[in-house]
Amino acid sequence: MHILPSPRSTLITLLGVASCLRTLAVPQENSFPGSSNTFINTTGLTDIVGWDSYSFYVHGRRIFLQSGEFHTWRLPVPALWKDIVQKAKAAGLNALSIYIHWHLLNPKKGVVDMTGINDLQPLFDAAKEAGLFVIARPGPYINAETTTGGLPGHVATIPGDPFWNPYNGEIRSNDTYYHDAWQDYVRLLLTD
Repeated sequence: MHILPSPRSTLITLLGVASCLRTLAVPQENSFPGSSNTFINTTGLTDIVGWDSYSFYVHGRRIFLQSGEFHTWRLPVPALWKDIVQKAKAAGLNALSIYIHWHLLNPKKGVVDMTGINDLQPLFDAAKEAGLFVIARPGPYINAETTTGGLPGHVATIPGDPFWNPYNGEIRSNDTYYHDAWQDYVRLLLTD
């Protein structure tokens, strides 16, 4: 008799890998000390993470990421995140991929909030303790089956073209209104 896994165990096996890799960047040719492989570096701001056409490198060692997905806002109790991270590690994953939800961090124009469930430091700490990498994907558009793809309500109603679509103007574009709308959010991520 074949027994299907429970939804909880399925969720656990889908979880991922972390260790606080918070930024990826612009390509620059480089190689790690003691490595004969040439790879693309991440912005020149770090020599910790890089990649070539086959895989990623961390601290000069080639790694294969086996990651799962975890949406912190779907479990809005930060005290439980450590348990999820430990289960991801136990499932054999070495990374945890997360979206950073713009709507939750910047619910109103000029308001940014990195407290409570928006404070991701407990997740980063738990991942580091478990030896997992974190692949942080800040968007600003995240989809993730969220309303407006994680865009805050104040952005979903920005003015702009086309005139026949008053709902969202030109979101997800280089439209000036949209560009201005995500500045507070991006500043928060870059400074926190």
